[in-house]
Amino acid sequence: LALGDINEDGLLDIAAGTESGDIVLLLKESADVYETHVVRQGYRGIQGIVIAPLLGDAKPDLATITSGFALRDRLSVWEQKSRP
Repeated sequence: LALGDINEDGLLDIAAGTESGDIVLLLKESADVYETHVVRQGYRGIQGIVIAPLLGDAKPDLATITSGFALRDRLSVWEQKSRP
């Protein structure tokens, strides 16, 4: 589970891995309303997830660490390509 403002709208969003292996973003719309986006399906073995500016452009990106993926550990990064 990771918390951060991935879409830079001033609201705290949530990134999570599910038991079924999906990576989801819950973008906060208002006090109790989140819009759900599936980033990737079937991505089993998620060990860690983070929202942080990782690619040098100061925009928050999403990264995961998985284990057991084809018998190897894997770091995956999804770049934020646009701003609201």
